[in-house]
Amino acid sequence: MLLDGAMDGDAFLVYVREFLCPTLSAGDIVMADKLSSHKVAGVREAIEVQGAELR
Repeated sequence: MLLDGAMDGDAFLVYVREFLCPTLSAGDIVMADKLSSHKVAGVREAIEVQGAELR
């Protein structure tokens, strides 16, 4: 994934859905810090539907 600019919430959500989620398995743990782009709507749901957990 190539971006022309900073990673914002919309770009992070695309990354999670298109690149991270396909690699997740039930029981995996995804660690995120307090960066605002990590908190956009849909990120947690996309991870949890894979059976993984967001911390």
